[in-house]
Amino acid sequence: MAIKDILVHVDSSVHAEARVTAAVELAKTQGAHLSGLYVISPPHLPGYIEAHLGENIVAERVTALSEMAKRAEIAFTKACADSAIEFQWNQTQGDLAENLIRHVRYYDMAIVGQRDASEDPQVGSDQLPDRLVLSAGRPVMVMPKEGASKPLGRKILICWDASRLATRAVNDTLPLLEEADKVFVLVVDTKESAENMRNVTGANIAKHLARHGISVEARKVTAKEHAIGDTILSKAVETGCDCIVMGGWGHQRWREMVLGGVTKHMLKHMSIPVIMSH
Repeated sequence: MAIKDILVHVDSSVHAEARVTAAVELAKTQGAHLSGLYVISPPHLPGYIEAHLGENIVAERVTALSEMAKRAEIAFTKACADSAIEFQWNQTQGDLAENLIRHVRYYDMAIVGQRDASEDPQVGSDQLPDRLVLSAGRPVMVMPKEGASKPLGRKILICWDASRLATRAVNDTLPLLEEADKVFVLVVDTKESAENMRNVTGANIAKHLARHGISVEARKVTAKEHAIGDTILSKAVETGCDCIVMGGWGHQRWREMVLGGVTKHMLKHMSIPVIMSH
């Protein structure tokens, strides 16, 4: 099934333009429809604070948020129209992650931005990519704050461990993989790997992809457990890849969040877009 319907999260952050630009380019190369979703999160203030500030100040804040949304809509519309793609603007209010989760189930893929601790919490949620990957039921492309530095989908790196999540990620992105010039399957082995993981070479999934007409190469490397994320990122740079495909939150999420893990590391240190499925 081709990717023909994409949803991108649009906000008023300094990174929104780069995210929208990458989404527009992807939609254009895929011949896909692009929908932008802007979520206004009204200020939630305790009653005593709201009373102290006065109705006028609160109303001014709501008006300012609406004006920011309008400017974002104008920029999104222009970017889409200039590239002659089919598009739609959606705007709603409420919790950012919950709205995106509810909307993306009617699309083939979602595109959101990398977390930025410096952003106003009214603009974005610091747990947005995490919640979306876990709950959307759709592949989620997390865009680095700087956007995509090169055209997406020409060289793709797959993180492979023969797990259900990795299998889901490959299947979800098969339309992109089929159009790529080159696909690399990367298996990262560690001393801590289970015995069955040590027998994983990537050769079987490479054969499967080759039957789809994909030019694919499997590589297996060894790394320490705590360096898996850095190893993936360095191999992506080494092979000139513009995108990484992987399963997200392979261990219990609380364990990865507290102790650290590959998903957490990738979301924090990514330099190219990462597509995650759960």
